Amino acid sequence: AIGPAAAPAADALGKVLVNDKFESVRLAAAYALGELGEEAGDAAKALGQALQDPDDEVRQEAAFALGEFGDAAEPLLPALRKAADNDPAEVVRQAAKDAIDKLTEEDDDDAPKKAAPKDK
Repeated sequence: AIGPAAAPAADALGKVLVNDKFESVRLAAAYALGELGEEAGDAAKALGQALQDPDDEVRQEAAFALGEFGDAAEPLLPALRKAADNDPAEVVRQAAKDAIDKLTEEDDDDAPKKAAPKDK
């Protein structure tokens, strides 16, 4: 498993994600960043760029990974919303929706929960 000790590799993984010519390498970099999550910090920007990758699987993994970034991914919510609404691949749209749900759910954890209205 990738843990916090791998955090120093986050910048290099972000560069690979954005620049490597092989989609399998970009996919692996996105996956690794997702495993690091918030430990990867600034690499969230590279994941945001990867939402525009030509490969569906890379875009899907980038969206999923952003859902693991907590507060570091908040500036990328507009990019995730765009992917959720407009990506040509259903798997990417769903991964982006899931990431948005995860990120906004975490924000709501601090807010008091409202009771669901009861049907009469």
